[in-house]
Formats: sequence, C-alpha cells, structure tokens
Amino acid sequence: MPSLTKFGGIIHHAAAVEHDADANDEVWLLDNIAFRGSPDEQWQAEYVAAFFRENRAVREKIVADIVALTRDLDIAPNDLVTKNRVRDRVAPFLREIGPHLVVKVQYEGSNEEFALNQSKTNGISSSLLHPVGVSDALPGQIRNVSVTTAEREGPQELSDTINLETGRTCFVQDGGWAVISDIDDTIKISEVRNREKLLQNTFTKVPSHVAGMPEFYQQLHTTLSTQQHPTPFVYISASPYNLYPFLRSFVNDAGFPEGMIILKDMSWMDMHSVFLSITTGTHEYKEDRIVGACCPLPLPTSDGSV
Repeated sequence: MPSLTKFGGIIHHAAAVEHDADANDEVWLLDNIAFRGSPDEQWQAEYVAAFFRENRAVREKIVADIVALTRDLDIAPNDLVTKNRVRDRVAPFLREIGPHLVVKVQYEGSNEEFALNQSKTNGISSSLLHPVGVSDALPGQIRNVSVTTAEREGPQELSDTINLETGRTCFVQDGGWAVISDIDDTIKISEVRNREKLLQNTFTKVPSHVAGMPEFYQQLHTTLSTQQHPTPFVYISASPYNLYPFLRSFVNDAGFPEGMIILKDMSWMDMHSVFLSITTGTHEYKEDRIVGACCPLPLPTSDGSV
C-alpha cells in the first residue's frame, strides 16, 4: 500500500545502529489493507508504524503546553472535560519521535512473529511484506496485528494510546471496488480555511461528521461490496500523523466503514503548525497519496470492473 515515508523531514544518511523498541517506548501500528491478485498468491501489505521514545521525559512539557493552549483558546479554567480532551489530543505532538527502532509483530491467533523495518529519522517505519500467520485469511476478514508481548508498553507508562499497539488489517482480493476519500470538510467538519476554528475543531471540540456522510458511505459499502470482494475504504488527510489516534477514533465512532488512514508523516512539535500542514501543498500531497494507494491494486479488467 502507499508509502508514508516520502514526506519525511531531513534524512540523514549516516549509518545508525538499530535497536529493539522496549516497554518504555511507544509504538503505533496503523490499520492497513492486505491484498492479493488471486487465491493462489500470498497476501501482501504495507505495515506502517510510528515510534516514540518513553513518555516520562515529556510529562512536564505536556502539562505546560496544555496550559498554554487552553489559555490561547479561551477555555474556562473550570472546564475539566475540555481540558482533558485537549490533553489527549496534544500529548502525541509532544512526545519525542523514535528513530532507528525495530519491533516484531504477530497476528491474533498466530504464534508466528515477523519484524518490521527500522524506523527512519522521522520515527516512521514502512514495510511492504508478505505477512506470516495469515495464509488462511479470506477476503473480507479483518484481523488484529499487535506488537509482541515482550515489546509492549509497560503499565507504568500510563499511556492513553497503548491500544494503538494493535492495528487492524482488512484483507481484499482482485476484483470489486475500493473507495478513497478525503477527511477534512468531506466527512469531518474541520473548517480548514479558518485557523482559529481549525484549532478548535482539532483540539477542543468533540468532532462532528458532515451530515449524512456516514449513512452515505455505509450505503456505498453495501452497494459496491460482494461476499467475495468487500469494498475497502482509504481515508486521506493532510494532517500530521500525530492526529492518527484522534482521526481513527472519529472514523470508527461516527459510523464510517473501517479502513486505512493516510496522513502526513511529519511530527509537528508545535500545535499551531497543524494549520500549515493541512492548508499548504495539500493538492499535490493528496494527489500523490491517491496514486500511491492505487499503485498496488490490480488494473481494471476488460469488462470495466476493477
């Protein structure tokens, strides 16, 4: 599936020693799509993981930045619900990225492990692999893939995103349709052209879907899918990947079909830079990602089906 490593920051070419992520580090396994051309072929998928260093070192910075942001957005001092919401969404922007880390993963119900590629200097790992432990998977199935037990975060880390150490893989096969959709102001109200409202919709407000879109997308899924060829959904946003937990929850909670979310692989340490990320160069970025999402998929057949 599409590579998320194209848009990283400055890439340092000096050799770096990789080491295993451990219980003090944080790993997010992004949901993905596995595909194959026929039942005789192996499943193939791109596994994208985001790595962060241990959380304890940035606790004080998280608290200080939350105080500053709540003041900038005029949040009432006694509004604890909104403050907690801001804390949850701000925290991923303040964690130190984890370059040169590796991790092993395995599918639920399988004893076989496989390693993902080393994370780059932007803390992102991208691995196009034939996964093990899924040879019996059928089109339309969704299976959990998780960081192996020895490398999971420890409970002492008190991470709000430990659930992201488990991703979900949707298995699809040649034939049928796929839907690629924008997120901001297509299915989610973001108001990307208004800086203040964008920050409020991103960090302080309960996210709102565009009226009628969950029902429309579910109808699309029902109409386009068959038992042999269920329709996968790919959601694209110019948001930085720090917002993955927020956007993944939005897609699921709003009732949209499950799918893969593609975000910019830039880790912004300044929340106000989100406005620039979402509004600058988005046409070229999204066009590139749409092409990337289509590249691994089979070409249309002669009768016009996909």
